[in-house]
Amino acid sequence: MRVKLIKSAYIDLKDIRRYLLLKNVSDKIVRNLIDEIITDIEVLEEYPYAGRVVPEYEDKFVRELIRGNYRIIYMITDDLIRVIHIVHQARLLSNVIQ
Repeated sequence: MRVKLIKSAYIDLKDIRRYLLLKNVSDKIVRNLIDEIITDIEVLEEYPYAGRVVPEYEDKFVRELIRGNYRIIYMITDDLIRVIHIVHQARLLSNVIQ
């Protein structure tokens, strides 16, 4: 199945990178985290149901993978997986997803 990061997910990745660098996390650690997130997303091509159902939504097509402190939120449609957000676990999804 094809995987697509929508604009909000790209923005989330940039925001994560910017925030961690502002907190003086080393560039190498930040790059490794982003690479791990991208690798997790690529796994969805073969295993779209690898993630759990997002508890806040209880919709079997809205799922998430956990990478460190981050939630990779995605939606499964007939022919496409849309990665819609990548958010820190401390954030409320109701403040992120409308």
